[in-house]
This record gives sequence, structure tokens and C-alpha cells, in this order.
Amino acid sequence: MDVDRDVNLPVEGRIAAGSLDRGSGTAPRFSSSEKGLGILLDLFDEVGIRAVLFVEGRTAQKIDLGSVSRHQIGFHGMDHEDLTGKSTGVEFDDFALEDVLRQGYDSVRDKAGKVECFRAPYMSADDRILSHVSSLGVGYDSSFYAAPGDCAPHMHPSGIKEFPVPEGRDETGKKMAAYLWPMHEGRRGPSDYIWQAGTVDGPYVLATHSWHMVESRSDGPMDPARIGENVSDVRSVIEGLLDSGYRCSVFHRSHGLRCDSRRSHVLARRRFGDVDESVDVVGIGLGEFAYLFEEVIAGEAQAVELVRPSDLVLLPDPVLNHARLGERRDRP
Repeated sequence: MDVDRDVNLPVEGRIAAGSLDRGSGTAPRFSSSEKGLGILLDLFDEVGIRAVLFVEGRTAQKIDLGSVSRHQIGFHGMDHEDLTGKSTGVEFDDFALEDVLRQGYDSVRDKAGKVECFRAPYMSADDRILSHVSSLGVGYDSSFYAAPGDCAPHMHPSGIKEFPVPEGRDETGKKMAAYLWPMHEGRRGPSDYIWQAGTVDGPYVLATHSWHMVESRSDGPMDPARIGENVSDVRSVIEGLLDSGYRCSVFHRSHGLRCDSRRSHVLARRRFGDVDESVDVVGIGLGEFAYLFEEVIAGEAQAVELVRPSDLVLLPDPVLNHARLGERRDRP
């Protein structure tokens, strides 16, 4: 979820983004973002899920982030800058780019805690931007769209793990991304996103903006009834995905490992800090492939969960207990 200034828009010739003019100019506003964030956090608590929050640095300074600690934190620029300059005509040299990214990172870290992820404003990034983001110690990015068949997480040359947002065609052939804004604007329904998830090869990265829960880009602030409908629609998407066998998760380094179900186990190795960690997964059979991740808490592997479980509905719950982590093998 992007937590940024209300109804943001690039302003030609300016670094900082504005907010859509509602009669008082394009100066940035933050009230809808704060109100929508509270609504979504309550909803996430009710359905029992964690989210990834991409917080804009300036927004972090303007709104209350006291309830975000259980979620994974990312940053989203400092002032919702067009970092590539395509929409504003403002280009960043390496010094300026490093500075604005550091400002955004520090602002979010100071207000919300550890920053693990990045999403570029306007989903507009390139290799140079990600190299600077990586230098901040950020491990995950979600700044690019990908076709449903190409959404498996992958390592970027900068060392960041990329989690693309799906973008393809719906059942009628119309263009569709996994951003919920068309639903907030009344142009799509929850079933569109549940259908799209079933076409994605990889984790389904679902995105929205906090301000869009209470303010329409086309119609302005929503009345209570419209907000209630909005909440109901988002709940229907989440619960529909969970009912279809999906498990909600935040980003992990080992997302995207594949387990061939013709084998009784698979041994995977990944880099964890300065240690090579081997993971032994036993007893998974979910069709041709299953996506999995292992959650590491305080350096110890605690659990295995299935992330892309299109066939999970075929398995009784106890089968999940047969997935275990083998001993950890540390190498210099």
C-alpha cells in the first residue's frame, strides 16, 4: 500500500509533487491519506493480515504512523518526486538522487521504524535509481509492472529482490494492473482482481493508495456510504483471495524458490547476512510447482508457508504440518 500525499500529481518544473486541485491550488494535502490509512489498518487487523506500507517521507512527517509497527515498512521517495524526470522535466544527477532518496529513507525510518522496501513514485524507476536505493541497505523493490507470466520474484543486478506488480488483460481483453484504483473509482469489482490473481505466475502483489479509501480522483471526497462500500470491496478482494487458497505475506528474500512436487524434498541455499543458509523442505506436493518462503525470526528459521498455492485447496490443513525446515548449515 502506498501511503503518500492525497491524489498526488507531478508538477512540471518542480521536484515535489502536488495534490489534485480541489479549489485551493495544488499544494500537497495529507488528510485523506491519514484517514484512509487508519481505515485500512483496522481492516487488516480484522482479517488478520500484514501489509507492506510504502510511506512517502513527507507524509511520514505529516500524519500519525503510531499503528504501523506490525506491518513491513518501505519508503516511497521524499516528496513523491518523479525520480526519472519523465513527467516533470526535472532530472537528478547522482548527488541529487542520492540526497533525495536518503531524505525519504531517513524520514520514514525515524517515524515508522526499520525500512526494508522501496517503491518508486509513479512506478517510475530505472537501474540507476535502484542502485542508489540498494546502497541504503534496502532489500526489496516493487517499482515495476510485469506480465502475469513473468511475476516471479527475481534479483536485480543492484542486489535488491524485485517483486513486480502484475499488469495484463482482463477476461474481456481490457488492460488491467493489480492496483485497486479502478475499483475505488467504481470501474471494477472485487471479482476482477480475484480472477487476475489466478493468472499470475508468482506471488500476487496487490497495490492501492491509502487516500483512495476516502477520496475519489474524479469525484472528490467520499461520503460515509461510499467509504463503506469501498471498505467492503477491499475486504471482498482480500477474503476472496484467502478463500481461493492464497496466504498473505510480506516480502522475503526466499520468495520464489520452487519445489518440484515429484521429489519428496528440495534443498535450497540462500545468502543470509554473512552466512550461507541451507533450507530443507519436506513433504510438499502441490501440483507441478509450489512457491514457498521461510520466515527468519532473530536468525532462526521458524516456519514454512506456501505463497502461490493454486492447488492448496486440495490439501487438508494437517498436510501443512509436514513442511518443515531442516537443520541450518552455516558456512563462512
